[in-house]
Amino acid sequence: STYEAGKRSKAWLKVKATLEDEFVIGGFTEGAGGRRSTFGSLLLGQYDDQGRLVYVGNVGTGFDDRLLQELRTRLDALVVDESPFDVMEPGHVHFGRPKADVQITWVKPDLVATVKFAEWTNDNHLRAPSFIGLRGDKRPQDARREVAIAPPGPVSPQHDGHGEISAAVIEDVVGQLQGTKERFNIDVLGQKVSVSNLDKEFWPA
Repeated sequence: STYEAGKRSKAWLKVKATLEDEFVIGGFTEGAGGRRSTFGSLLLGQYDDQGRLVYVGNVGTGFDDRLLQELRTRLDALVVDESPFDVMEPGHVHFGRPKADVQITWVKPDLVATVKFAEWTNDNHLRAPSFIGLRGDKRPQDARREVAIAPPGPVSPQHDGHGEISAAVIEDVVGQLQGTKERFNIDVLGQKVSVSNLDKEFWPA
């Protein structure tokens, strides 16, 4: 339909673009008002390439009353005395409390949550996060920041004359896959690709 300036149209639909990722729950803040018996927000983190759990922000929306109670019950069984986070900000080793006047209960980082959010801030925190649900099928150690990969560019010397990847590039990638670690990164045409569990058998004989 044609665009009608200055007024709403049933032919146009406004949809806000959001991101989505998985995060480890490392604690929760004390609730107030109707949430006094559950929690105010969940403290979220992701693991970096050094295996450190990095705090990325809190999520306090996306819950109904039933979910709040269910999560609080599961969190109570995971309470620990010390923060599970290794990093608060880039360059900082120890986790700092988000606000001095907020009571935080730390939990063992066993639960993985799917959260949608508007964007990453300049200090690597989530902007406008909203809780979607728990991921019972994902290990906490696999909750790592997803990075968008740029689309393929024009044909380069790394390609043959028909736009295919050259044999030399393929040989280099195969060589990188001989790593012995359980998880490591390889370089494919300038892009960093994380790989893991290369010895896992998907289709047994």
